[in-house]
Amino acid sequence: MTRRAGLAVVAAAAALQAALFALDLSPGGRRLWGDESMYWQAAGRVLERGDSGLELLWPPGQAWFLAAIRGLGGGLLAVALVQVALVAVAAVALRGALRGAGAERRVADGAAALVVLYPTLGAFAHYLWPEVLHLALFCLALWLLAAHRERTAACAALGGVLGLALLTKSLLSPLVPAILAAAAVGGDRRWRRLAAAAVTLAAVLAPTLWLNHRRHGAAIVASSARFNLWVGLNERERREFKDRSTLEALREWRRGGDTFEERQRILAGRIRAYVADHGAGRILAAQLDRQYYRLFGLPSFLTEQLPGGELHGRRRGYRDPPRPLALALGWSHRLTYSAVLLLVPWGLVAGLRRREPWAVAALALIAYTMAIFLLLHVKSRYRIQLLPALLPAAVLGGYRLLDGLRWMRDRASGPAPLGVGEAVTAACGSALFAVWLFGA
Repeated sequence: MTRRAGLAVVAAAAALQAALFALDLSPGGRRLWGDESMYWQAAGRVLERGDSGLELLWPPGQAWFLAAIRGLGGGLLAVALVQVALVAVAAVALRGALRGAGAERRVADGAAALVVLYPTLGAFAHYLWPEVLHLALFCLALWLLAAHRERTAACAALGGVLGLALLTKSLLSPLVPAILAAAAVGGDRRWRRLAAAAVTLAAVLAPTLWLNHRRHGAAIVASSARFNLWVGLNERERREFKDRSTLEALREWRRGGDTFEERQRILAGRIRAYVADHGAGRILAAQLDRQYYRLFGLPSFLTEQLPGGELHGRRRGYRDPPRPLALALGWSHRLTYSAVLLLVPWGLVAGLRRREPWAVAALALIAYTMAIFLLLHVKSRYRIQLLPALLPAAVLGGYRLLDGLRWMRDRASGPAPLGVGEAVTAACGSALFAVWLFGA
């Protein structure tokens, strides 16, 4: 990226954040809702008595993060400023990870630029959900793995960063063994590097495991998969926030028993009964008709809190934002996100054609996310974890389409940037994403 282009990206990112801060400071500001209020209250409990008081459905990391900021005298503005910095950290780390994994410089630069320019991610820097902290930690882990895994010290840092990420969100926990195994690929002292990563991971997680075993009888960080499976099976709408099954399910879960284990056991019985009653085939068809519309649909946590959004209609989100600013931010999300999602298949096909390691990893992350959310409760904010895969794929896809247009314009004699079969595959992928994007 040239110096001029870099300055343009910084200026555009600053403008985006200025617009988002203007929304925060607009009349009435923005109402906290859902898990945001829970995390803010949990942070207060950490400061008062050293315990977040969160149930085992939620990891404690976000509460500790907010408590650290509050303990230094910071409020919601300070949280936003810190998280804006974390978005920048994620951008730099993702760029380093992509370069370490063999991506073209223009792809790495473009992906990093999109991290700081993506409106919904920028908005999450002003929210209290753990998405921004988790994304920054995940990108740091990818950077350590892709660019520095041959160093034992870097592998030790990798384990610690992964542990912090798991204390923040548990969605990626099934991928941790694969990430640790990848740390031992290539170079010397493979077992030493793997051991270093495993030891620091265990060291970071051990205090939480011990405390939860002592207080709840379960040596876990958090366990929400069973609950999210139950909610996911009972959702009925293609668009998030149209139904309120999560709150109802949480109340029912709490009434199910006095301890976490009792509640989980009762919930497991309900899930088995539901599957027996409805049948696996019928359940799968219903999930396919709903889940990916919720995951990849056009609305986001930003647009749903603006006028016209589902949450704004419930008197949540931004109370009275300036209309031109709200329209500009809403459409910036729609246009940016639509372009990114529709370009992803073109970039994946191009990257896989050249067997680029980052493209293989991106496809694996997308496939994993789609696999778990075929059944689990899903919201649009869960696709934030996909940005390290979606953004570089979209950038490469855009470049490949431009290369193809130049090739056709110049009637070049060399091979086309994409073959016919690859173009058909990418076009079919874009068509499928378009169905999920606009179909809800």
